[in-house]
Amino acid sequence: MSHRVNKKTAELVAIPPTTWYVRTVSWLLEQEEFVKNYNQIPVNLSLFESLERDGMINPILVMPNWYPIAGSQRLRACRESKKLKLLNQEIRVARFDREWWNGFYLWPEIEFRDKAIQVFFQCIETAWKSEHYIADKDRAGKEMLEFEKEGDALPGWLARDKPSKQLGD
Repeated sequence: MSHRVNKKTAELVAIPPTTWYVRTVSWLLEQEEFVKNYNQIPVNLSLFESLERDGMINPILVMPNWYPIAGSQRLRACRESKKLKLLNQEIRVARFDREWWNGFYLWPEIEFRDKAIQVFFQCIETAWKSEHYIADKDRAGKEMLEFEKEGDALPGWLARDKPSKQLGD
């Protein structure tokens, strides 16, 4: 799901608390959860070309383990880059202070629980991007939403269909 709401609407959403950091792209690419899972995210070639040309423009949102919620396609594309300018770029990162979604793991019906968690992340991602993204287009004029739609349509998205875990796993 790739869309935005206006900033005033986004500001009405109770986004769980985050702490802001500045990290290099290469540091984020080295984080354990991303290293274990990046191959489950397909590479968006047009996004790769934009990142190689313009660098990362908007901030990213991550879980407490530094795995991206908003920014997974961008980090996956950066994983393919050999450009030191991109890999050494410092970017703003909002990190959830806690796993605010873990209460859903108490729900006994796994299929519903997993869908509820997915909806939670998608709604929070939409509100967060709408509130915090600073650019709607890359420097060549391509809409950021177009990159998202292209990436969402790519085959090979295994990261979104991970098996369930139990609270405490």
